[in-house]
Amino acid sequence: MKRLLVLLACVVMLAACSSKEGAGEELVAYKDDVGTVMIPKEPKRVVILNNSLAGYPFALDEKPVGLTDFALGNTHFAPYIEGIEDVGDGSLEKVLALNPDLIIAFPDVENLAELEKIAPVVSYAYGKRDFREQLLEVGKLFNKEQQAKDWLTDFDARIAADKPAIQDKMADQTVAILSVGEKSMYAYSDRWARGGEIIYGEFGIAAPEAVQKQAIEGDGWAELSLSKKLQILQGTIFS
Repeated sequence: MKRLLVLLACVVMLAACSSKEGAGEELVAYKDDVGTVMIPKEPKRVVILNNSLAGYPFALDEKPVGLTDFALGNTHFAPYIEGIEDVGDGSLEKVLALNPDLIIAFPDVENLAELEKIAPVVSYAYGKRDFREQLLEVGKLFNKEQQAKDWLTDFDARIAADKPAIQDKMADQTVAILSVGEKSMYAYSDRWARGGEIIYGEFGIAAPEAVQKQAIEGDGWAELSLSKKLQILQGTIFS
């Protein structure tokens, strides 16, 4: 209880300070996946609690002030994360200490009401957009829409350069994107991260029949039965 009271007191104090410091800051209306929220026109101190969005700002030369421990553990982010603070799994105290002017979260984030007392919260639902749409949306959020478009133009050029050779090499092959546990195996589609949008979507590589029907044409992922596991193990490339 004492810890909670201290935290609430800090929130009140920070809110008072923020209102003075940000009095001249221009706000704009932004529509996220929950509703409309007033955000800074050019946010400078962003905390990201939505792990699926953690990498997007890097493409726009933006560096969040805080990421979750899960996001910071992503080895692909290693070149970009120096100086970014670890907020654990979304600790209110750690988020508060960073004095953010914007928080990016999932719609069902815990402690939403408390987070909204710290800074405006923008919510994105997982899987609602493909990576192109999401980058453009993040570009709008940071007032960098043109830079997002430029990034996609460059990306398309790189895909076009590599696609013929990859399709030629993979013409008679299939690829399954799998998560393998001790007693279970899950397959993922072109809309469930893990590179599926590139492998299946951009390069057009085929998936095994079981993955195609159960994951790609289904909910985006599927737990495979023993018979389907054996089918995939007979000559499929794993990623």
